[in-house]
Amino acid sequence: MVVKLREHEKAAVFSILVRQLEAQELKAAAEREIAAANERVAAAQAIMANVRPALAVFGFDTGAGKLWDIVKEAIGVERYNTAFEVAKGEQNESRTGASGESQQSKTEDTGKGEGSGHSRNVDESHTPKIKDIVLERLRQAGDAGARASEIKEFVSAQGIEMHEKTVGMTLYRLSNEGSVHREGRTWVFIPESERDDRGLVAEGTSEPSSSATSFFE
Repeated sequence: MVVKLREHEKAAVFSILVRQLEAQELKAAAEREIAAANERVAAAQAIMANVRPALAVFGFDTGAGKLWDIVKEAIGVERYNTAFEVAKGEQNESRTGASGESQQSKTEDTGKGEGSGHSRNVDESHTPKIKDIVLERLRQAGDAGARASEIKEFVSAQGIEMHEKTVGMTLYRLSNEGSVHREGRTWVFIPESERDDRGLVAEGTSEPSSSATSFFE
């Protein structure tokens, strides 16, 4: 079908076409930004998933309440506060032109209670979810994969209390999402670039298994 347009109509349709193309470019740019942000989030979650097991190596009870207050007491307030400066790239700036006495005063101020308005605390709300920890364990395992029991031990090392079936059900949901697949009793991580957006049922089963036992072994 050929549409015949007059010159002023062509100008109007041209404007509509430009709007469409501009929207496409805007959408594509936003999707690239979202993808990049998701990669950064995944990288941050991977680090946080390993923090508590790393602390456990030094004898910390990772299941204790207010874990970071315990860390603060162990390493000292000054070093604790300096960690925030290093993480935010503020250390050099904060120490330039400051005498040892004024820097010590600043450290003491930031180490006071919450009422001072300057207290620095690790945000516990950013503690990774079990789903993120499971994915990170499988990322680490690579093609060799890991069994549910091994993953459960990894999650428990973070000091997280959970139902005995939580890891198995998490793996099952991840398999339906296409993030992992099962080879016998071994679970393997599927890289983002290889995933099927439609979601997958765990490999080796055409439908959910009638026996949930295999998910927890």
